[in-house]
Amino acid sequence: MIRQRLRVRLFRLINILQRSDMVPESLRRSLLRAAGVKVRSARIVSDVSFTFGCVEIADGAFVNQGTLIDASAPVRIGRNVHIAPRCNIVTATHELGDGERRAGRLVCAPIEIREGTWIGAAVTVLPGVTIAEGCVVAAGAVVKSDTLPNSLYAGVPAVWKRALKPLANARVTQAH
Repeated sequence: MIRQRLRVRLFRLINILQRSDMVPESLRRSLLRAAGVKVRSARIVSDVSFTFGCVEIADGAFVNQGTLIDASAPVRIGRNVHIAPRCNIVTATHELGDGERRAGRLVCAPIEIREGTWIGAAVTVLPGVTIAEGCVVAAGAVVKSDTLPNSLYAGVPAVWKRALKPLANARVTQAH
């Protein structure tokens, strides 16, 4: 119990430090690695918040200010993904409760954002979603279900708008 509390406090301290704009990006990545985030050369700017768990951010990814990555379940961000400011990547939600308390049992599901994707400003990605490679998600969208590769999505909830040209040199991946 004491060990768990110390671990939580350590994660909070690391989160506070790595969020600061006074911390260089290389140190920010080192702090995140110390907290268990798998990251090598991704660019993570200041004011990105993590709830620590299993997070993997591939090389060439970019995570902008004000983004929240909730890792109550695993989060994987692929190569060359660009996440604009103020996005929410949320792996936890609640079942609908009874009349006494509407937020019922906690439910968590992983999120994967595959290579070459661009997530616009203030997008929310909900639990269990896989965003396929080469997608663009328009600003303000709420993604509640898996996407098709190389497609534009927009709206609340996010819906398919049109196909996009496939990524150059993209690896073929299969949807889960």
